[in-house]
Amino acid sequence: DGNGISDVGIYRPSTHMFYLRTPGSPTTAIDWGISSDIPVTGDWDGNGISDVGIYRPSTHMFYLRTPGSPTTAIDWGISSDIPVTGAW
Repeated sequence: DGNGISDVGIYRPSTHMFYLRTPGSPTTAIDWGISSDIPVTGDWDGNGISDVGIYRPSTHMFYLRTPGSPTTAIDWGISSDIPVTGAW
């Protein structure tokens, strides 16, 4: 919600759904990825609000989703890597 305070969410691999909870607001559900994907989050567009993404080990691809923009695809790593995100 952009207030600078992290909120909680879950990624359910069996249905490839993100469920994001912001206090005082309805839960946001986002259908994204496939069951073998690994969820990642970060502020992909620099607007101060975290966005969702997935890392697909089988193709070593990151797919980063920013509402209202095309998905960003990044080929990075090898299949056995574990994704991390941050403002390096």
